[in-house]
Amino acid sequence: MVTLFCHLAEVSAEQRASCPMPFNADAADICLCYAVRNLLRLRLELDELSLAKLMRSLLLLPSFTNAFLPTYTQASPSSNYMVNQSLVILLAHFGQSSRADFVQISFDAVIGLLPKPNPCYEIHTVSWLLLSALVHICPGAVASVFDTVLAPILLVHVHPCSNPNPEARIKALSLLHTLMCALDAQGKFSEFTIATLIESMFQKEHNTPVLLTRAFEIGAVLPNLVWYTGRTANSTRKAALAVLHGVLHSALTPSTGLSMEQTGIQPILRLLPVLGTSLDEYDTSSREISLSCLTTLLNCLPPTSLQLNSVLELYPAIVKRLDDSLDDIRLEACATFSAFARVTPPNALTETILEYCIEHFLVHLDDANVNVQSAVFQALLTIGSVGPLAKVMLSRKVSEISFSHRDPALAIRLLNVLNLS
Repeated sequence: MVTLFCHLAEVSAEQRASCPMPFNADAADICLCYAVRNLLRLRLELDELSLAKLMRSLLLLPSFTNAFLPTYTQASPSSNYMVNQSLVILLAHFGQSSRADFVQISFDAVIGLLPKPNPCYEIHTVSWLLLSALVHICPGAVASVFDTVLAPILLVHVHPCSNPNPEARIKALSLLHTLMCALDAQGKFSEFTIATLIESMFQKEHNTPVLLTRAFEIGAVLPNLVWYTGRTANSTRKAALAVLHGVLHSALTPSTGLSMEQTGIQPILRLLPVLGTSLDEYDTSSREISLSCLTTLLNCLPPTSLQLNSVLELYPAIVKRLDDSLDDIRLEACATFSAFARVTPPNALTETILEYCIEHFLVHLDDANVNVQSAVFQALLTIGSVGPLAKVMLSRKVSEISFSHRDPALAIRLLNVLNLS
């Protein structure tokens, strides 16, 4: 009976995945709900494997998957009375007080049923649907077994070599981003996971367990940031940037702080030029994410540790964002430049570079947005603290332009601070 129910559920799930809006979706839900009730009326003693198969089948059904989500309420538009009633019966039958606990009792067995990808799952198959359901419903449990179970499965789906289908790769990147950003998963990724996810972007060799070696070496982010024309390629880069942002966000939780001891300086230095290029993306959210990631990575570097080639690549790209059409991006550009100035060796900021940066920032010291004015003011103070040459040049430039501003108060204040320091 359990085998028959599981077969029906799998067939229904595959049909729905291949046709997003099937005509008979409600009828299929009702039939499967009755099947669950009839199965439980038999009062069968289910062993661990049978229970795992039953749970696996439920997770394949969109209506049940939605009902298992932490954010689900019976008052939500997607609420299904038959599904809710079936879940009440299931919880009572197995003696569980909550839907989350019910899923947890079979989590290890269910995730163990995932086959090895060869080379990766098709998006409309049962294996992919089950993987997606587990990430959305049990992100904390998935994060706990990421190193040993999920990494070899999930990461092969995001690399162009093992998954040449860009649409499928975007879905895989989005799923990885969902996992990295889930509240239940925060603090549950090991230092090893965080460090390896970052280093994996460079296909370095690692002394990793056998299961992880291939998965991490192929990389998760960098291969998807390679620039190609087209809307799909743009979406792929955006999804990869979102994953990187999620990795860095997870890395900066109190329990797993990102440190130089974990990653080393070279992985960060090798990411910088890629992010610098991403600052010119057409999509505004991609530019904003790139700046945020760049700020985070620069803040991880020791003072004055930035290499000259990185200085020459980054400063015009960051300063250019001061002219962005979005105020949030201009604000983030100021924060990024402050982090950039902190890690730049004083001798790398030549007179030409300083003049270019100072002149552009001073234009925006008189910006119409007061928040941008304040952010530019702080960035200029950071420039003035780089060294004697920077301070002298900044003081001279401020004196030259202060009275050409609509409101010279901020320029005069900046000059006073420089003279006092």
